[in-house]
Amino acid sequence: LDAPGPELRKQMATSFAAAGRLLVENSHVKRDFEENAMDLYSKAITLHPDQAKYYVGRGNARVIASRHVTQETVDATRNDAKAAIEKDDNLSGGHGLLGYVLLSQSRFDRNKDRNLCRENLVAALKELDRAVTASQKDDEDLPSFLINRSHSYTELANSIIDPTLLEKKRLLNQA
Repeated sequence: LDAPGPELRKQMATSFAAAGRLLVENSHVKRDFEENAMDLYSKAITLHPDQAKYYVGRGNARVIASRHVTQETVDATRNDAKAAIEKDDNLSGGHGLLGYVLLSQSRFDRNKDRNLCRENLVAALKELDRAVTASQKDDEDLPSFLINRSHSYTELANSIIDPTLLEKKRLLNQA
């Protein structure tokens, strides 16, 4: 995309991002809206790459578009979250998205490497705490941050418990 001047580029980027957000918010209407939303956010980023919230929007659209989260989705979304934080470290959405990515990564690591799983959960909690702290009381993403933080705490607690002890307790309760 080639726009004549920086102000027009910013206006066009804002329009693309608004259209992307509209598609994400109405994804229940049509299943492929999220893919289109990712494309619109990508166009907004091309026109105005310093706008952190566009990276968050694209990352959120990607998460919604992937019906089953894959490692590829996690990696691409992590890149968007880190880019958003690099552009604006105070944006709650960047930290919230990175927290979600780390929570998702911990789920991939759960059966392979329990220590890495715990490290990702601790990092997720740190990012989600930042997101909650940075968000305003009326921030529409605050409930998502709180839910993901709750899931992270629960999964961290479950990862600390030795599964063999749980099995022994279950067997004792059966006796």
